[in-house]
Amino acid sequence: MTEPIHILVVDDDDVYWTLLTRALHDVSAGSTLRPHRLSDGDQVIPYLAEQLLSPQTTWPQLILLDERMPRLDGTELLPLLKQHPHYRAIPVCIMSSSDQATLISRCYGLGASFFITKPLRYQQLKDKLAGAIAFWSNVAELPRLIPQA
Repeated sequence: MTEPIHILVVDDDDVYWTLLTRALHDVSAGSTLRPHRLSDGDQVIPYLAEQLLSPQTTWPQLILLDERMPRLDGTELLPLLKQHPHYRAIPVCIMSSSDQATLISRCYGLGASFFITKPLRYQQLKDKLAGAIAFWSNVAELPRLIPQA
């Protein structure tokens, strides 16, 4: 895919953001990944609303959403995204340090497109992201912002 893939990363951990951007850069061969970070779930809806109004928008085609954040966590934000007519089509990956089956099932029930358990090692993170990005950039058709009439 030659078009850039805009990824919205919502995570409050600065260290994880650094690792994630490094891993995304390392796996971006053949595609241009453009990550943008928000540090809490409560920033997402206002950000997306602003993007809808912007003529030169960088509409996210994929959201990597941390499950635990201080003000509005991923499991609270996910239903809000999936209820909104403009945001519901954006694939959302929940990322969590937990691999509890009940949490994973809950996230899928709330509308998550996929779930990634945050790995402890960089190579594992890179491998997981490589698989996810390969699917979303080479197999699936990612959503694009449809201009409002």
